[in-house]
Amino acid sequence: AKLDSLQDIGMDHQALLKQFDHLNHLNPDKFESTDLDMLITAATSDLEHYDKTRHEEFKKYEMMKEHERREYLKTLNEE
Repeated sequence: AKLDSLQDIGMDHQALLKQFDHLNHLNPDKFESTDLDMLITAATSDLEHYDKTRHEEFKKYEMMKEHERREYLKTLNEE
């Protein structure tokens, strides 16, 4: 049980570090143009990942809808 809680803390720590990936950790006192560039890059990457995930979800939804439609048509043909 203790190992599980340590792993949870590790995962939370990793997630927290990922949130601040775009910051220059060598210069934590200032937000400079390199930090802005890294922030824009990170935001663009996050949006692309989100778009890809949404697209995959939509494809699955459309495939399920088509499958249900075909199953419905089969029941009509059998009657």
